[in-house]
Amino acid sequence: MRANLVRTILGVSFAVIVVGCGTDGQSSDVTFSKQISRLLQDHCQRCHNPDGIAPFPLMTYDDARPNAAKIVKAVADGTMPEDVSVRLDTGCSDSDTFEGARRLTPDEVALLGRWVEAGAPEGDPHDLPPPRDFVDPQGWQLGDPSLVVENGAQGFEVPGHLGRDVFRRFPIQTAYDADRFITSFEAHPGIDGGDHLSRVVHHVTLFIDPTAGSLAQEAAYQANPAVPGPGFEGEFTYPVALVGMWFPGSGPLKFAAGHGMRVPKGACLVMEVHYAGDHAAPVVDHTQAGVQLADAVDVELASSLVKNTSILIPAGSTDTRIEGIRTLDQPFTLHAITPHMHQLGTTFQVALEVPGQASTCLADVAWNFEHQGTYRLREPRALPAGTTIHTTCLYDNSDSNPNQINHPPKDIEFGTAADHEMCQLTITTSPQP
Repeated sequence: MRANLVRTILGVSFAVIVVGCGTDGQSSDVTFSKQISRLLQDHCQRCHNPDGIAPFPLMTYDDARPNAAKIVKAVADGTMPEDVSVRLDTGCSDSDTFEGARRLTPDEVALLGRWVEAGAPEGDPHDLPPPRDFVDPQGWQLGDPSLVVENGAQGFEVPGHLGRDVFRRFPIQTAYDADRFITSFEAHPGIDGGDHLSRVVHHVTLFIDPTAGSLAQEAAYQANPAVPGPGFEGEFTYPVALVGMWFPGSGPLKFAAGHGMRVPKGACLVMEVHYAGDHAAPVVDHTQAGVQLADAVDVELASSLVKNTSILIPAGSTDTRIEGIRTLDQPFTLHAITPHMHQLGTTFQVALEVPGQASTCLADVAWNFEHQGTYRLREPRALPAGTTIHTTCLYDNSDSNPNQINHPPKDIEFGTAADHEMCQLTITTSPQP
């Protein structure tokens, strides 16, 4: 049985045949063994493997064929690959702007459509690529770290019915005899008994505290803690440097070869874990942050923010626009960007305004709160003094937004808690020689 559907995907129209019994389609020039297996390896198998977070694997033909129609529908409507998503069809950036594929190209989407139209043929198994190996989801994806920061030997207990978010900071002092450089950062949220992702973890952030002030801050907090347990709450009262952030859906942060962020001798690393939501019973979370360190690097990186804290999103609005602007007074090289909003965000756009030139779009992100991450430029941009980074955040605060958390909607202001909103961009830069 076949049901013929006509779909238009990114401007490509083709007939899609939903696969039923008795379709072999072996005459097609598109087969699982030649083309589709490679697409699945590149875009799907990171999650769709036997140990992955997806509901079913897509490793073999026997895995894929029963799900053929589901696959092409998901890529047609843009719900898959479920990853941090820079739009490729708005003319802002293309598949070569940032490292790592974010969405299928129109040709790849059409290829899947042709495969399903032909009845999802297998082809010759001798044409299959070598299978991919996947790391243990509980293990370190980038290899054993040089140093691990954790939220206490027994984890951290988020009380039940607390009624507020918790921003908990866990410091560890380094004991190296000289400065070191962080070359990668990887977070493991909620590792406990096979539960890879604790759903109470909103994000994980890693900071460098050069003066070790976080140790005194924790000691002061522990004298009269609002919530007992390791770590501390409260704003930093001393300079810190942001290394990177983990959000739901994001992978490890690995800097380019020869690049790193300085950890001064005796400095602390501080892992911040944002625990969101109210729970009927206490939840024990075990979160770790691992870093790899080098004795020296060729390019020293730094991270800083472009943000707007003057946010008001009226109840019922569908297209509230919030903008952020920052002008840098020294020449710099831009290596990566990390957008951040909360549940009501729909779009995050980044533009570069170079003195004497027209504004150019750098990224147009289809916002997904559960799948955030860092976008590393394939070719870092050398930019002159006076360059302005301009961000535009769009929000839908209506009942029609499936991510709406208030019923009925209410006015939303700036705040770091999950029931408020943010418009914040982290930029990773280096000074020009």
